[in-house]
Amino acid sequence: MEKSSIRGSSFFERSANHDIYTFDGSLIGESMPVTCDPVFGRVDDLISLLGKSKLLHILFILNTKKRPMRFTEIKQRVDSSSTTVTRRLAELETNGLVTRVATTPFQFLLNTNSLKMHKI
Repeated sequence: MEKSSIRGSSFFERSANHDIYTFDGSLIGESMPVTCDPVFGRVDDLISLLGKSKLLHILFILNTKKRPMRFTEIKQRVDSSSTTVTRRLAELETNGLVTRVATTPFQFLLNTNSLKMHKI
C-alpha cells in the first residue's frame, strides 16, 4: 500500500486497486472505474485546445470577419509570431474547426463545425 500525507503526517493508505483505507482498515473511498465515456475525452481535448495561446483570438477574428482571411492578415490582427499563428491554424485545421482555402496565397475561414460551436 502507498502512504499519502498532508504536510508530512500520514493519514491514509491506498491499496493496489486504488481503494483508500484508513490505518485501522476502514474504507474511505472506492476507486473509480478505469473506463470513461469517449465523449468526455473529446471534451477534454477541446478544452485543452481552446486554452492554447492566441487560439481563441484567431477564432474570434475569423468569426467577426465572416470571410476567408490571409495568414498575414490574421498574424497582424492577432499580434503574434508567425510560428504561433502557424501552429494554431494547423491545430484548428487538424481538429476540423478551420478550413484552408486553396487560393494563392492560402486563406483560412471557419467551417461548419466552428459555426455550430458559436451557438453554444
